[in-house]
Amino acid sequence: DSDYTRLATRIREHGVFVMGIGKKSTPKAFVNACNIFIQTENLAPPQQAPRGRRDAKAPEIKSEKPKELDPLPLLKG
Repeated sequence: DSDYTRLATRIREHGVFVMGIGKKSTPKAFVNACNIFIQTENLAPPQQAPRGRRDAKAPEIKSEKPKELDPLPLLKG
């Protein structure tokens, strides 16, 4: 790790952006030598919620035809 710390420091001295990626246990010297450091624990995909049973039936949706309105009562005033 100390080799990477020296490398990151030298690269930054030449004006190059240094991004480090590692575990939470990565030495502070290397983390500080980077412009930005990302912990691999933060890159893990989120845990998915367990799915429901596949044989469960979806609720039945009933659709009724809309009632037709008689416009005559509306026109009488």
